[in-house]
Amino acid sequence: MMNQIAHHKLFDLPFQGAVSAARLTDLLFSLLLRLLP
Repeated sequence: MMNQIAHHKLFDLPFQGAVSAARLTDLLFSLLLRLLP
């Protein structure tokens, strides 16, 4: 049981990083589209 929780925590961190990175990319993309004529 304890091992499963540890594994989940290990997987959770990179996943959250990927989600925040995707949001950041989305934000930058929308900004770029606004700047373009």
